[in-house]
Amino acid sequence: MFRTSFFLDATAPFVHTGEAAARHIKRLHPAVRGFVQTRATVDQIGDAAPAFSGVAELWFDTPELAHIACKAGYPLQGLISDGASVARRSVGLERSVMLMPSFRRGSGIKGVFPFGKKKGQRVEDFQNHWWHRHGPIAALTEGASAYIQCHPMPYLYSIAEPPFDGITEIWWSDVATARAAMKSRQMTEDQSNDAKNFAEPGTVLLFLAQEEVVIAP
Repeated sequence: MFRTSFFLDATAPFVHTGEAAARHIKRLHPAVRGFVQTRATVDQIGDAAPAFSGVAELWFDTPELAHIACKAGYPLQGLISDGASVARRSVGLERSVMLMPSFRRGSGIKGVFPFGKKKGQRVEDFQNHWWHRHGPIAALTEGASAYIQCHPMPYLYSIAEPPFDGITEIWWSDVATARAAMKSRQMTEDQSNDAKNFAEPGTVLLFLAQEEVVIAP
């Protein structure tokens, strides 16, 4: 499915949980097929603050619906707190590269890595390398139960430059496992060395988060 992601800045980004959140998002976006509220955890990889406080993730059946939701005047009215602001908006196709049998959406810790493509690289070349060549490498991330890529639809580049060229998501059982994986040779060497072929240095943002699956996509 196609996903609209709203990256949020706030101490407590969401107003509602559970059924109240489900009813509210359906009023705002009747065509929504899935909705997940992602909140940054207190514990992160290092001492730095998380890049964002949370993400509102909306799933739709078509890219057009996902794009319309992204363009809506105030698409999360009443769903996020008064002090919350939408820092970035992204529309893309979610591609599941690796899902372990033990994986359950909403459980454990999710690492969110939005980033930009290598300068001057064609969108088609970037997406092809990230999916087909880097994907199998990143699928071997130590301790990971899932690895997902979110690709902006190429036609969006003719409308406006997306805030991110890709969003990587990796799930672990807990923060300790995520920290160990980030320090592993597999990530610091295998993944980092290949990332030079498609990701622009310095563009990768990072935060660890927990999901609340309000409407399962």
